[in-house]
Amino acid sequence: MQPKLDFTAAWNDALALLKGNLETILPIIGVLVLLPSIIMGYMVPDPVIDPASADGGSAVLLQYFSDLAPWIILSAILSIFANATIYALVFNASRPTVGEAFAIGATFFIPMLLAGLLSSIAAFVGLIFLIVPGIYLLIKFSLVGPAIVAENIKNPIAALSRSWALTKGNSLYIFAFFLIIGIVGVIAIIVLAMIFTAIFTMVLPAAAAAFAALIVESTLGAVMTTLILFIVLAIYRQLSASN
Repeated sequence: MQPKLDFTAAWNDALALLKGNLETILPIIGVLVLLPSIIMGYMVPDPVIDPASADGGSAVLLQYFSDLAPWIILSAILSIFANATIYALVFNASRPTVGEAFAIGATFFIPMLLAGLLSSIAAFVGLIFLIVPGIYLLIKFSLVGPAIVAENIKNPIAALSRSWALTKGNSLYIFAFFLIIGIVGVIAIIVLAMIFTAIFTMVLPAAAAAFAALIVESTLGAVMTTLILFIVLAIYRQLSASN
């Protein structure tokens, strides 16, 4: 019988992994996650919606997401590459340099991309027809990335199957863990962003304040993304140890 996920152990392991690899992951996150987020926010600013417009602002939103689509795709690709590189750093016993980790991560990029596409399509279909199946599939396929790198799985279908097996009996626990981290993280980001934005507005010109706020929001988002990545790593390490 698969042991139940230990939240405390996973959290402590995630923090230990993050602390132990912080020096090497900072440039990876900075270049592949933070910088694209800042550029995307600068190039495609938030839409200004007029509630009194005839279509309720739907045309503005449609144009906004149309403009944002190429950046979202590029950001997703860079994020997958960042994840593969960080997994390579964590799972490689030889302690590779950042450059070596990039090279190792590149060998797993295509399997992770294909597995991510398949899992995203499955989850999207589940979310369209009924929200719960979509969320369930997201949880079941959440360990695909670390499984691919740690176990050298190049077949995306095999990686999806492995993640499914690892999460067996723990799907609800994993969902609860992500939900707790997500709620606390989102609240923290909102509060901190509001505080910094208020400070910037008081001491900087409008344009500079807006750009400074964008940098802070992007940084907080990158921190949250990195934390979740290491939580996924910790969950994988715990569940794979007994499976």
